[in-house]
Amino acid sequence: RSGTIAWLHSLFFLDQNRGWAIGSKGTLLATSDSGNTWLSKSLPTPDVLRDIFFVDENNGWLVCEVNVYDLKTKDQPRAYLMHTVDGGEHWRRVDIKGVDVDARLVRAVFSRGGRGWAFGEAGTIFTTRDGGVNWTRLQSPTRHLLLGGIFIDEDRGWLVGAGTTIIQTSDGGDTWYQSQLTQADEIRFAAASFVDNRMGWAVGSAGTIYRTMNGGRTWQLQSSG
Repeated sequence: RSGTIAWLHSLFFLDQNRGWAIGSKGTLLATSDSGNTWLSKSLPTPDVLRDIFFVDENNGWLVCEVNVYDLKTKDQPRAYLMHTVDGGEHWRRVDIKGVDVDARLVRAVFSRGGRGWAFGEAGTIFTTRDGGVNWTRLQSPTRHLLLGGIFIDEDRGWLVGAGTTIIQTSDGGDTWYQSQLTQADEIRFAAASFVDNRMGWAVGSAGTIYRTMNGGRTWQLQSSG
């Protein structure tokens, strides 16, 4: 039982016991017993929470989106981040300078070394090298919506999205390589996961699962049933 009827968009677990779930209207839920019970935490914002990521038990991030009807000015950005340094007890707003005011950021992933990446609509990718203090925009090889991704260290990562998009980097995002898939119709990839720098999966629309055994250089279609 979650105790809420909010649309939940993302969840993150630190270990087998401690996790969070986030969603619409600033919904933030926490569990300390593997999800058997959930507690509603004080709302860090009334806006939509799109994604949550914790670097460790203290440092966490939220990707937030203002409802278009709640914008107070034309210059107010749709997307912003929130950061906690005390395990989610208090949150501080972080605005990404240079982001298009209409751009929607969907996901954010971080490494333990202070690197972070936030991405979303129109292939937009931002990165930070100092734990979120400063953000810079990266050159992206796609204009498609980016919906999911993972970095296994400071340099190597994969992002996926609409338009059969799978892009990868081995230098933290300074350069990207776009994968070409065989047997691929128009796929909307929603998430990717890697267990090491060679084996990973990308999943998406119509039950699609692709697996790579060589770090994303080639991908094979798998049957999901």
